[in-house]
Amino acid sequence: MRCRRLFAFACLIAGAAIAQAAKEPFPGVDDKWRCYETPHFELFSRADDADSRELLESLELLHAMFLETARIRARMPLPVTIYYFRDEDAFLPYVPAAMRSEERTAAFYLRRPDRAVIVVSPTWGSDWARRLIFHEYIHHMTAIAGDDPPLWYAEGVAELFSTIKENSDGLEYGESIPEHLQELRKEKMMPLAALFATDHTSGAYNEDKRAGMFYAESWAFMHYWYCGNLKLTPERLRLRDRFFEYIRSETEKGDPEVRRQLFEQALGRNYATMARDLESYVERGTYYRFKVPRPKIASRESYVVRPVSRDEIRRQLATLDLRVNRSPLAKLALLDAISRNPADYIAYETLGMDAAIDGNDNEARDRWNQALAAGSTNPAIFHELAAIEDRTWFSRFDLDFRLPAAAAERLRNLLHRSIESAPDQSQAYEILAWVEAAVEKPSAKEINLVQQHVGAMSDKNRTLLALAVIRVRVGDFKTARTIVGVLEKSPRRPEISRACATLREYIAQHAPDETPPEEAPKPEAGKGG
Repeated sequence: MRCRRLFAFACLIAGAAIAQAAKEPFPGVDDKWRCYETPHFELFSRADDADSRELLESLELLHAMFLETARIRARMPLPVTIYYFRDEDAFLPYVPAAMRSEERTAAFYLRRPDRAVIVVSPTWGSDWARRLIFHEYIHHMTAIAGDDPPLWYAEGVAELFSTIKENSDGLEYGESIPEHLQELRKEKMMPLAALFATDHTSGAYNEDKRAGMFYAESWAFMHYWYCGNLKLTPERLRLRDRFFEYIRSETEKGDPEVRRQLFEQALGRNYATMARDLESYVERGTYYRFKVPRPKIASRESYVVRPVSRDEIRRQLATLDLRVNRSPLAKLALLDAISRNPADYIAYETLGMDAAIDGNDNEARDRWNQALAAGSTNPAIFHELAAIEDRTWFSRFDLDFRLPAAAAERLRNLLHRSIESAPDQSQAYEILAWVEAAVEKPSAKEINLVQQHVGAMSDKNRTLLALAVIRVRVGDFKTARTIVGVLEKSPRRPEISRACATLREYIAQHAPDETPPEEAPKPEAGKGG
């Protein structure tokens, strides 16, 4: 009798273990998901077809309108994958732990080196959820434009454009945001100099009691200049756009005095006058909405849709879990996926991302190269691999360093693939300049390609330094000295200054008879050499 009981108990335990093993490891897996593809998004959706297409169309409209209105171009390609869940029980396990306790977590955005994700709950249709996703997507657009704006601009423009809505006349943005108005009317505004100087370390950004005013005033400033019915002349509009262009390219170490002077020149008032105007604008309580024609985008009916198998959605949710939660179970699932299917490039991409976040360049490089070999065409992978190669070969300035021929050829091929996927970028051209500065025989064709794009680069100095090295390498000391003169007159990082000093010394030793020109004209971008 005792043996029978033990046997029955063992069977019960074994059955429970089998049932546990059979349980789906990733919540939400079933065979009712669909995948939608549009020009700028990939959507895995468990929602119904109409809601899925409406979400995609809204984001495509925002994408097109913001590019045109903010006058920016995508320079750093980063694919976006959206996950649209049908129920909260499946959605919440993929929400970052710090956000799960928030009552209003309806959606979130997360950017990783190889891909960005937008994760949406069933409550997407609420105004608050839409504003949240639109706000975060504007940050995404700013990032892929290669801009590094100060916080007040980044948050102000994201809040302004988060209110985009479609109506019969086209699109409009600029609807007032009640919580911002409440904050602006109960507390004294920050001085503009303090607003403009706020960074990630500032109490105005990090302290809950003060952050509300920072966001509210950033929104009010951008609303005033985009929607305030200012009746700006074409010249004033041009100057305004020039100021915002400078702001978008300015790092947090930008010169406050240059910013102040450009502000006064472009906007026609000083900080004190602008602060009074902004206070009056808020108190007046009239907030115009800016209307724009509906951009031409692909119709929602044209979106490609296909069913998703259980295996595929399990793999997709594992990638999401690894991206969001850094889950060991998800990592094991992706390792298992590539053991069963060596052509699973999505798994390789995600494992490369995981290594990159840990700072493991070697593993990230291996995984991303495996992804390309398996068929990935993800432009962000080209971009990230190029960045790793740049850190590997060109992290320090050395006039005597020579790049091995095999490495140079591999790098040129990678950089050209990156340029093909994102012609407006800066990084690939910059790294290509350093390849030509370090190879045994610089290529005139590659140098010409770089020089054609110097004028459009957000940070020209490092590329100009490489071009100066190339001129030294080919014995053109006069042009090299001219470029160094340009660099010495522009704001630059300490490592650029040290490199310029090294080049000056080298040129003096090898071309002592050449007299430096009194005024060094800036070399023309686009001229071959």
